[in-house]
Amino acid sequence: MGGLPSNLADLYIENCPKLIASRKEWGLFQLNSLKSFFISNEFENVESFPEKNLLPPTLQTLCINDCSKLRIMNNKGFLHLKSLIELHIWNCPILERLPEEALPNTLTSIEISDCPLIKGKYEKEGGENWHTISHIPHVTIDGIEQK
Repeated sequence: MGGLPSNLADLYIENCPKLIASRKEWGLFQLNSLKSFFISNEFENVESFPEKNLLPPTLQTLCINDCSKLRIMNNKGFLHLKSLIELHIWNCPILERLPEEALPNTLTSIEISDCPLIKGKYEKEGGENWHTISHIPHVTIDGIEQK
C-alpha cells in the first residue's frame, strides 16, 4: 500500500484477507491526512488489532465490523491515537475486551453492537467494566445509549 496518496482521508477495506495479512507493510502510520479507517469482513487469523504503529495518530474514526476471530483490541495499537473521536465495533462475537488502559481522552463516542462477550461487561447497569468507559460522553451498546 506504499502507493497510497498522501492526502488520503478515508480508507475502507472490506473482505480482503490477503491485504489484511500484509497490514504491517501498509505504511498507514505515515498518512497524516487519514482521518477515518473502516475494516470489515474477516481478518484471517487476526485475534488482536490494531498493532502498535499501524494506524496514524491523526485518525479520528475507527470502525471494525464482522470480525469473527477478533478477541482483543490491542492496547499498544491505541496508545498513539491521540485524535480518535469515534470508535465503532460491530459484530465481533468473540471480542473479550476493549483497550481500556489505552483509550484516548479525545474519545467522545463508542458504539458496540453484536459483541456478546463484552456487552454485559460495559453496560451502565451492572457492567463490571463500565467504570473504564463511563467518562466517554456517548456510549451505545446494541442501540441503547448508556448515559
